[in-house]
Amino acid sequence: INFHDFAQWFFTNGFRDDLNIFEESDEQRYLRKVAKAHDLALVNVESCNDKFKEADTNCDGVIDYEEFKAVIQAKIGLPNGNTLPHSRVHTLWRDADTKGNGRLDFEEFMAYWMKSVQGDCPIKGFYRNFRRISTVSDR
Repeated sequence: INFHDFAQWFFTNGFRDDLNIFEESDEQRYLRKVAKAHDLALVNVESCNDKFKEADTNCDGVIDYEEFKAVIQAKIGLPNGNTLPHSRVHTLWRDADTKGNGRLDFEEFMAYWMKSVQGDCPIKGFYRNFRRISTVSDR
């Protein structure tokens, strides 16, 4: 085989999931599997994984209610001292905790994050109808 043939084969096959010639971690393989299962771009799944790790402050591999509450409060960007009402946070939690087990695994978190939080936060829009919330992006 000459170099030209190798280069052509490599660029045709080198990045196929079933023929991964690069060493990758178990986590990377899992994220690739999740991306494929949910028909999502790997970069989006990796971004959600980064957010998940930030939110999982006790590093137990799941997001509990208090960790979820902190993520939502931070995303909304309410002025210091202001918080969402417990009933609103609880409603958001019920939407996110699709398994109803009191914690979010990565796939539950990812589904909720991509549907409800990523990009322009619809929760912010809801509260903006009641009063103006100043955020960094508004300045």
